[in-house]
Amino acid sequence: MKTYNITTDKIIELVSDSFDVDSQKIKYIKRKRLQTTPKQMGILLIRMFLPDKTLKQIGAIFNIHHSTVIYSVRTAENCIKTNIKYKKKFNRLVDEIKLKYLIPN
Repeated sequence: MKTYNITTDKIIELVSDSFDVDSQKIKYIKRKRLQTTPKQMGILLIRMFLPDKTLKQIGAIFNIHHSTVIYSVRTAENCIKTNIKYKKKFNRLVDEIKLKYLIPN
């Protein structure tokens, strides 16, 4: 299993830069399309690169219930399958994290 030297705050920062949205808005504003899409992508990236984080811990970061974390992951995965722009943005972020934050064995 590969290990990454990245924090939740750094993932949120990368996502906010990619979407040109303030990181605090991603974390705290609810139900606005401009913030929900990057929030969902950030949640999925945290699940991927920080597998030790529980749903409850991720929910606390974004001020949402753990069931909303599950919904966000599923929604982001669906967007990756159906939206080419979203998929490209997601893949760029994944590549950036792998390139910059992978801890060599």
